[in-house]
Amino acid sequence: MNGYAATQAVLNAIQKAGSTDYDAIIKALRTEYVETPLGKIKFDEKGDAIGVGFSVYQVKDGKYVEVTK
Repeated sequence: MNGYAATQAVLNAIQKAGSTDYDAIIKALRTEYVETPLGKIKFDEKGDAIGVGFSVYQVKDGKYVEVTK
């Protein structure tokens, strides 16, 4: 599903940009939301998806603990 969502995001960005110019696509990815199987997403300045919920865990003292910012 991640690959499908990524493809949808890029194709949407190309359509919104009206070209395959790199800078125009990046701008569209950062400013335009797109509906995907993962939810409605766009990307921040670092390229991280906004709108995709997930959790990161690590093992502490033999137990999974959710990592928070």
